Amino acid sequence: MTARGSLPLPAMDIDELDRRYRTLRGWVPPHVVKLLIERGHVDVVRREAEDGDWFCAKELAQELRERGEVDDALRVIRPYVDTAWWIAAAELSELLEGRGDADEAIALVRPYAEAGELLAVERLAELLVGQGHIDDAVSLLRPRVSNFYLARVLVKLTAGHGRDDDVLAIAQAMVDDKQRRIDTHQAQTWNAEPWNAELLLAALLERQGRVDDALQVLYAHAHPGKAYTNGNAVEQYLDVLAGHNREEQLREYASGSGGAEAAFRLATWLEEQGRADEAVAVFQPFVADKSADAATRLAQLLVRHSRVDEAIEVLRQVPVWMGGEYECVVRMLGELMLAHGRVEDALAIIDDLAQRAGGMSYELCLERCWLLHTAGRSEQAIAELRAHPEAGEWYGALGIAAVLADGGRVDEAIEVLSPPEFQNTVLVELLIGQDRVEEAIEVIHRERLGWDGDDPWEDQAAAG
Repeated sequence: MTARGSLPLPAMDIDELDRRYRTLRGWVPPHVVKLLIERGHVDVVRREAEDGDWFCAKELAQELRERGEVDDALRVIRPYVDTAWWIAAAELSELLEGRGDADEAIALVRPYAEAGELLAVERLAELLVGQGHIDDAVSLLRPRVSNFYLARVLVKLTAGHGRDDDVLAIAQAMVDDKQRRIDTHQAQTWNAEPWNAELLLAALLERQGRVDDALQVLYAHAHPGKAYTNGNAVEQYLDVLAGHNREEQLREYASGSGGAEAAFRLATWLEEQGRADEAVAVFQPFVADKSADAATRLAQLLVRHSRVDEAIEVLRQVPVWMGGEYECVVRMLGELMLAHGRVEDALAIIDDLAQRAGGMSYELCLERCWLLHTAGRSEQAIAELRAHPEAGEWYGALGIAAVLADGGRVDEAIEVLSPPEFQNTVLVELLIGQDRVEEAIEVIHRERLGWDGDDPWEDQAAAG
């Protein structure tokens, strides 16, 4: 392989591939690869793939497959598979299966599964089921159901294959064994594996039409009166109630131990039934208690039903309730007010928040300038961004560049982001948009993109 940029691209070994896959260091980010392909720079993507860039190889293979050039796609991926890297083998198995070579895909994946690679076990099970070998898939997964993920895979892949009774027995045994370990103090409720055993049992019961039995299993773990409440059980319990139109039970749970989450699920169900006014009524007590979450959800509901003025009134006080972390609410409020010609009112809200906070934070300044720019006052927006004390930081440069680029002043945006300390994927995308592709690739190869610092996984391993 060749070297480009100030640092050589990695040798094709598993450790280096894994490092780059986790950190994106020196590789073209996936969304940028897609952009290159969309703009016709397939030759650049191929070159980078041949030089060891996995993301380029993967996206190129997908593009070739869509063109019907499957053999060429396989040739792109195989050098990575030759390193025995599972990520590449998984991709190759998809290509082989798509070409009709499922047996070859199974042969490729099986050694990884036998070596204990979790996702390889799932992939092998998928391939077996796809070939009609449901018994083999169950036999593969059955001894591995102590792993919560593979237990879930077993339940998912067997749906519709006439094995529900067998899988239900497996799930019941999982629940019984888990409870035995808890009772004999070999495990604690919160960490007994598989943690989702009861949820899977309930899913199977529901799948068999035993809705009341499923609800009984879930409620035992969704009742806050217990020492430990499983949040996933609460969510699934609510979904089963809503999915089977159990309005009375939904209301009872929402008004009792279910709390806000149950009330919000009830409101969603009511809206789905065309009962928007009742859904609004569910949210109102929570909004009266200054719940920012409830107010945001209520505003979204009101907007969906063209009650924008009401939504604005609901949202106006939310940033004050939330304290410092309110940018998402300010953006939503600004969009609504801007759409109704109330730009000055929206700006006044931001200025009031800044005054309350003792000064205009950069985040608030960005929201203010987004409003100005969207309202057609781009020069004022750029001037205010440049005048902010944090304009010289990388995120300050990014904000200025975003306004410039959105206003069609791409070359100026590129100039703002050109200092090495400011370089990021936005600069890369802007350069590609100007057909300055080699400059964009050079920025990536400087390894300024990706995780900013040492590999956190390596640090964790060292500490362990």
